[in-house]
Amino acid sequence: MWALKWSFFGLLATALFQLVVVVISGSVALFA
Repeated sequence: MWALKWSFFGLLATALFQLVVVVISGSVALFA
């Protein structure tokens, strides 16, 4: 159960990190 929760949390954190990277790169491309 713990492993499942941690893997789900890791997946969520990775998705959020990728979303932040996309937003930042998009903003940089927009302002460049």
